[in-house]
Amino acid sequence: MSAVMTTKEHLLKWLRHKVVFPALALLPSALGYRLANLIGRLDARRHGLRLAVGQGMSALFPDLAQDPLRLQTLLLNYYQMMARDMLDCFLMPGFTPAKVAGQIRVHGVENLLDAKAAGRGVLMIISHFGRFFMLGPGLKFAGVEFGMFTTMVDERHPHYDAIDRWYIATKLQNTQLFSRGTWVTTGDDGRRLYRTLQAGEIMLFALDGNESTSGARVEFPFCGGTLSLPEGLVRVAAKTGAKLVYAEAVDRGIEVDITLHPLPDDPVDGVAAAVGLLEKRLAAVPWQWWQWAGVGALWRPAVVGAAGESQCT
Repeated sequence: MSAVMTTKEHLLKWLRHKVVFPALALLPSALGYRLANLIGRLDARRHGLRLAVGQGMSALFPDLAQDPLRLQTLLLNYYQMMARDMLDCFLMPGFTPAKVAGQIRVHGVENLLDAKAAGRGVLMIISHFGRFFMLGPGLKFAGVEFGMFTTMVDERHPHYDAIDRWYIATKLQNTQLFSRGTWVTTGDDGRRLYRTLQAGEIMLFALDGNESTSGARVEFPFCGGTLSLPEGLVRVAAKTGAKLVYAEAVDRGIEVDITLHPLPDDPVDGVAAAVGLLEKRLAAVPWQWWQWAGVGALWRPAVVGAAGESQCT
């Protein structure tokens, strides 16, 4: 995408990431989030990926084809949430327990602590859903630190341009100010992840990422069709015997609700349960899933090309 970006588009992207949102973070947070919502409103009308996002939503929710006003509302909510997430990134270094006491709420932290107490390491499974980067400060202030297994944030990443790399690296570095654990990327020796889990650490691992060095997939029923995921999560869980916990960070405007759910120990059953929790949340607030623009790489209907009602209702 960056290869075909015009000079004007590149400049606007640079201004957005390196000037506008960092400047919003200098304002009182209520005003900053209000202005971020205005940017999200503009994005819902003009963003280069808004058509792809809308098409992804319509694939899983075919009724949106007959309800353009609802689709526009979902797009507005989606882009406003993404703008709040970007502001979170630049506000995060200034977060203290007092500053976010009414903004980040954590539920079920005992499920994560119980899993860690087993001593086998914990795979804290997340989806690209809601404001999941708030897990860093949210869990830190609840007394829990964790490691991360993430994408590469250097020149080896096949899809990031220089601005993307800087921004994603900044988000992850700001998250690690709070998470404090071992940071492993997809470009590292995979044995680092296994060793970290065997040492008993909690490691964040994305359920619905599509980056993988292997072509092996696992599939689960999802929204009237099939969700196809890289098998890495199941493979790591099986090899390490790590406990499994699902973490979600649901966007509530300025506020975020973090909930930790226990999962079955069996790797396939545990990941299936996580998929079920994602599906349930998707039915309630579909605009919070980040993956709409690329949903075709993850999901297919029960009958390819068939139209009908989604079960995400």
